[in-house]
Amino acid sequence: MAYNFITSANTARKPSVSHPNARGNRGPVLSLVLAGLALVLFLQWSVYGTARDHVERVGGMGGSSGVVSTVGVVNGVEGIGSEIDEQEMALLGGIVHVVMFEFVVGVEEELVRHTCDRFIGLKDKALTRWKREPYIKRIVGGRDNSIEDLQRGITHIFIVEFENEADRKYYVESDPAHKAFKKDLKDIVKTSQVIDFVPGFFGLLKANEKGGTPESS
Repeated sequence: MAYNFITSANTARKPSVSHPNARGNRGPVLSLVLAGLALVLFLQWSVYGTARDHVERVGGMGGSSGVVSTVGVVNGVEGIGSEIDEQEMALLGGIVHVVMFEFVVGVEEELVRHTCDRFIGLKDKALTRWKREPYIKRIVGGRDNSIEDLQRGITHIFIVEFENEADRKYYVESDPAHKAFKKDLKDIVKTSQVIDFVPGFFGLLKANEKGGTPESS
């Protein structure tokens, strides 16, 4: 009995010793927690940035373009006499923005080529305001080579494709890269023409829209 008592007493007096790896294991756990928080914040910012880009491109909710939500859902297309939603527009190919130039006589060919290259380069330089991502689907262009002699001075043509009305509106009205490009055209472009359309859609113009009444078109 004495032996058992002494053994029990000695055992009771032994100081508790922590496992040598117990504190070290906290490091990886803490790192995982921080990584998870960082991922959540990144996803929230990504969603927020996308929504802000669409709102900024159309100048807020409910503008004249028919955008009715913060993610750029389009109810209608300006200048077309029938409503078209974003899904239908995407199926038809979005919006095609056609730009035609007549350069001032005497402008050096090198400057003309540089200007054309800058226009094509807007595909990568025109960026959304918040996420800083390209939003133009495609830009192509070239010099006229028609044999019909109906150009009326127009020599260079460019086609810019947009996914929806919100992107077109932002490009035309707000995009700083596009604004800077247009400013530099002032002294070298004599005439410019712009025509937009939705591929496959042939609705009549509204009577109060630019271009006149259907009877005068």
